[in-house]
Amino acid sequence: MLDDIFFGLNQEEEHQENYPEYFYNWDNSLTEGKTPGYFESEQLSHIVEIYFQENENEKARKTILYSLEKYPNDDDLLYEIMIILSDYALWNDLFILTEKHRNSSVFWIDGHRLEALLHLGMEEEAFHFFSEIKRTYTKKSESLFILYQAMGESLIEVGLNDAAVLVLDEGIKVLGEKVEFLWLQLESYLALRDKEKVVELGNKIGILTPFDSLGWHRLGLYYSEIQEYERAIEAFEFAQNLNFSDSKKNLYELIKAYQSNGNPSMALEKTKEFLHLYPDNYFVNISAATLSAELEEWRDAIEYIDKVIALKPEMGALYLYKSSYLLKIGEIKKAKATLLDGISASNNSDELLLAELNRLNQSFPNE
Repeated sequence: MLDDIFFGLNQEEEHQENYPEYFYNWDNSLTEGKTPGYFESEQLSHIVEIYFQENENEKARKTILYSLEKYPNDDDLLYEIMIILSDYALWNDLFILTEKHRNSSVFWIDGHRLEALLHLGMEEEAFHFFSEIKRTYTKKSESLFILYQAMGESLIEVGLNDAAVLVLDEGIKVLGEKVEFLWLQLESYLALRDKEKVVELGNKIGILTPFDSLGWHRLGLYYSEIQEYERAIEAFEFAQNLNFSDSKKNLYELIKAYQSNGNPSMALEKTKEFLHLYPDNYFVNISAATLSAELEEWRDAIEYIDKVIALKPEMGALYLYKSSYLLKIGEIKKAKATLLDGISASNNSDELLLAELNRLNQSFPNE
């Protein structure tokens, strides 16, 4: 929830999709049972994806059938359709399509067949098929690499992490220590909560790809997940120094890592760095106020909470925070005035603010 606030997401906004004219032309023909006009293969694959987006699965299936009959030798079209079926987790449709084309000896068709078998719970068939195709692609290292990768990814997706580790170990023995295999093994060990292996693989990845800013950011996320916060901080700092493209996200994660590692002063330093770039962010201003208060920098905390109140004046808790900070520096009248502002903003309905004001009036009747 806080991440949604942080990134300014508004899930309640609705919008009407404007699709290309060719989609509506196709849809009209399909709905009315008319013979469709000319459509390029790229247009047809886009139409299929739109139908799945709109949960019009039967129309999508009819479009797939027409598309592959119209362009029977278009491997790019078949590839795009299989990708779409995978993206929308339509495993039975994907399995049927790979069954229809299983004699084509195209490695990505075999990869999707493995994926479909595993997601349909047919593990024994998947491993048997994998044994067969490994022999087929023995002398085609690039294809074999992608098949090992596809098998590893699919095993992870269905929760068979121990099996994924073993398959990828075999892939490393056959093809060498590919960084893609190491990432997949790291994900498996993360799911298995094996901290030692996650750290070991993270170190290997860092050595193999020292200038990969996205890789360092990913490692930071994984280290945070296993509560290795010092390593997470190091990884996020590397990503920042390498100009990771999503600096905003990386800084945010770095702030959280410093906080979790019990280093409020560095968390505050990174928070100030963040706010220099993005001054109106609601959540990070709250973090800055909280961190300043933790360090007993009360006037800074008040300054930050004022910025948050300007952004969210209706939130009663903000006035409680500010009032408590003012009390710390002996500003009793201002603390009471702050509570009155909050009560006014809530139309006298915030019971916590009213209770706190009553408490202050009783404790400091002459202020």
